[in-house]
Amino acid sequence: MTIGEAIEERHTVRQFTDEAVEEETLEVLQARIATLNAQFELNLSLHANEELQLWPGMTLFFSSGVENFIALAGPHGSKAAEHIGYCGADLLLLAQREGVNTWWIGGTYSMKKVEAEMTGELYGVIAFGYGKNEGKPHRSKDAMRVSRYEGSEPEWFSRGVEAALLAPTAMNKQAFMITGKDAVVQVSYKAGAFSNVDRGIIKYFFEQGAGRENFRFADSE
Repeated sequence: MTIGEAIEERHTVRQFTDEAVEEETLEVLQARIATLNAQFELNLSLHANEELQLWPGMTLFFSSGVENFIALAGPHGSKAAEHIGYCGADLLLLAQREGVNTWWIGGTYSMKKVEAEMTGELYGVIAFGYGKNEGKPHRSKDAMRVSRYEGSEPEWFSRGVEAALLAPTAMNKQAFMITGKDAVVQVSYKAGAFSNVDRGIIKYFFEQGAGRENFRFADSE
């Protein structure tokens, strides 16, 4: 599966079977987590065969079988939160390419149980496993509502926006704006509890769609 196919086929799944995730897949995810932790100075951790304590209402009406998850922890601060979003997006699509379904959970879980084992701030978790279904696409905004390019819009920019519109965001609000000029792209996000994490997610998806060789982000070093 290509990264483009993973972007197209990934949907949120909240109900999982009791089938154990293959050891080889767990090793692939663990290796990527180790790389991301070293590169971005985060504290991501994989928890296999460990039930995540969700809010009672979630397990009663929306979810089941959440027994594998990645804890998204790191230092406090807006840049760390953006890195969490960026790295979490990378793990979402890696899992999809490995044949595993995912659910990014912002806060409807037992914080105390998870945070007791974490180093740093916990920004959320990614539940994963083999879904009872493949999920459904969420409604997306029109590209013109979330992007603007100064001058003639290149194809790479359009591809990047299309990929960003397939990314998960808090409450599926897609409250972002992507602007471009020449080979420089700026991603802004409406202020909110998860805005910095969401910005990181959008930047990763845009980068994969556009091709990182075609542009640079305005705030990149």
